[in-house]
Order: sequence, then structure tokens, then C-alpha cells
Amino acid sequence: EAGAGDRAIQVLGQNGRFDTKTCGVARQGLCGPTSISFDGAGDAYVADGINSRVLEYKASKSSQ
Repeated sequence: EAGAGDRAIQVLGQNGRFDTKTCGVARQGLCGPTSISFDGAGDAYVADGINSRVLEYKASKSSQ
């Protein structure tokens, strides 16, 4: 879920805590996310603009 007003992305369904209010270099602290893309396996790639990196978030392997 992207929040344009917050300039934040919330990653749902992942283990751990994600902070949408502060910038940081840890995986849970994106800073300036600019885009998101998905591959054929459902993995998400998030461009973290201020940190000049792309983070990969693996898709869940559990069936629903």
C-alpha cells in the first residue's frame, strides 16, 4: 500500500515490523520510496530513492 501523502510504502504480509514514519537504512526503514515492481514469482522490488537502493521482498510461499 502506497501513501502519497506520507511518502511511505507499507509492506503487508511480511514477518517483522515496518516503520512508515521515519527514514532509515534498515529494511524496515525505507527513505524516499519511488516505485514498486513485481516479478513472475510475485516477489516485490521497491526503489528506495534517498538510500539509492532497490530492496527485494520475497512473496509468501504459503497457500491460501
